[in-house]
Amino acid sequence: MNDLTYQKKCKTRAKREEHILDDLEFFPDHNAKGPSPLDPAVANVWMRPISNRYVDGFDLELSARFGVECVLLQDEKQAIRVSVGVKKALIELHFKNCQPRQISTETGGTTYRRTETKGIERATTSGTRTRLGGEARVAPATPEVPITASGTLEGGFSRQTDNGTSYRNQVSRTWSAEWERAGPTSIMIGSGDTALMGQAVDSVRGWRVTIDTTQPFCGVMASLTTRAEWLDFGRIEVEGLSAALARKVKDATRNKRSRDRELFELLLKTLAEKGLRAQSQRDAMLAADVQVLRRNDRQDELGKSLPVNVPPSSPLRSIPVNMGLVEEFLDLDASKKVAFLEHQGAPFEEIQRITQMYHSTEPTVAGRLFNAGSAPPTAKEALELSRKGPMSTADWDSQNKNRSRTDLVALGLIAVVDGMVVSLVPKDVSSEDALRHAAAKAPTLIVTREILLRAPQASGVEIAEEIASRFARKYNTHASKLRVGNALRRWAIWLEPHLADPTGGSGAARLRISAKSERPGVGAPTLASPETVARLQTALNEGLRGRAAAKAAGVSRSTLYNWADQGIVNVPNKIQRKKKK
Repeated sequence: MNDLTYQKKCKTRAKREEHILDDLEFFPDHNAKGPSPLDPAVANVWMRPISNRYVDGFDLELSARFGVECVLLQDEKQAIRVSVGVKKALIELHFKNCQPRQISTETGGTTYRRTETKGIERATTSGTRTRLGGEARVAPATPEVPITASGTLEGGFSRQTDNGTSYRNQVSRTWSAEWERAGPTSIMIGSGDTALMGQAVDSVRGWRVTIDTTQPFCGVMASLTTRAEWLDFGRIEVEGLSAALARKVKDATRNKRSRDRELFELLLKTLAEKGLRAQSQRDAMLAADVQVLRRNDRQDELGKSLPVNVPPSSPLRSIPVNMGLVEEFLDLDASKKVAFLEHQGAPFEEIQRITQMYHSTEPTVAGRLFNAGSAPPTAKEALELSRKGPMSTADWDSQNKNRSRTDLVALGLIAVVDGMVVSLVPKDVSSEDALRHAAAKAPTLIVTREILLRAPQASGVEIAEEIASRFARKYNTHASKLRVGNALRRWAIWLEPHLADPTGGSGAARLRISAKSERPGVGAPTLASPETVARLQTALNEGLRGRAAAKAAGVSRSTLYNWADQGIVNVPNKIQRKKKK
């Protein structure tokens, strides 16, 4: 064979292979189905391959949507209906017989602005126009707080006149979403604070996929998974339970914010995660989507078996749960429930968060807020008294005529069990160290510290108003705000004396002295100042009735009569308080 003949054969073979490649194409296989979702109203994910000719590759578009819906947690005999949402989720892409390439690096935590120039035209004096073309530019904008499904649209049209007029039409778009990339083929959605709502991922074209043309098919699977601590449970209904178990569930969930309820919800989330967990995964799968492309030259042979062997089915809308574990948990004492959750594999961080938030062994006082009703030395003496042994609440109140019991219960240093006050401080820990450590972790004092670091001269009223705003408290009067704010400030300065501004003059010095004082009785100044007593006595001598005289002196009617009983003021007989028979 001479060289000329060999070259002709090579050209003929190349043309034949080129013709075969031109005829080769991949088509979507609509018979391939993914695993059944829990409920599309709770979480759903879907993809869309975009291409005019799949054999040349395609762009992969991803979307995800979330909501809140009721789902059954059930076994063969009983069921609980729970309102389920998702606070955080992970979408992972799995590729078969194809190679992905990331084509977009945008994230939901960054806001991007796109400026598009629709076209530039130049008009001559004769009125003829010549199209010069268009341009598009993408530049990152200043990062903003991520929000779901947000955006702005701006338009404009500029004109410049000389020998020729230039026209420029610009449109600016700004968007952001609550998601970020967790890897080359994965996306993390949500911050874990609140339940996701609406379309969190909206048609994100993030990957260019190249098909291996030597294989008969290629496939992409998107799995949307979550974890127990990322689930958000709301309303709990007990219609499907036995009467005894329904009563126990109602007792555990009676209060919206309590230690028992949060521990019970954590148990349900842990069992739900186990029920949704696939055999090869550690997280709970909520939804999945599969896209399969088949080569056109072997349709008959490939039709005998599917690359994804999962039969199509409807949404589950229920999660298999062992209700025996639920009943066993509700029968346990409060002190044993944490160990039970740890044995079931509940997230340690969630257990720690709940136990720190409700730092008390008594369920009825869980979640009580520390309001600094007593001074630090008073609370210290009361704590030392409680460590001598259990005592009844009546004996406690007779020996501590103050609000120290409420404060110490809120700090988790004592508990009331069957009418007895019990110390929770270990014997080898000093009372002052225990008090300082517990107070430093109190949410109200943490906020007070932040306020004083930001504004050392902040008044008691300003402190109380921010506490009320942060913790949904309501202080009706100016006096209540002043009392609560000053008390919290005193505790904060007792913990950290440097919080009082040393350049603040005599006022700051007085705060430091008051905070360091070891006299338990130090508190708000008495209303019975010489000026107030003189005004009140003058009003009484002038013949004003009790209520009118008290109002003129700026005190309450009950204060007037209390002062009369103590001999501070003299009340005429005709307006003496009538004593009950």
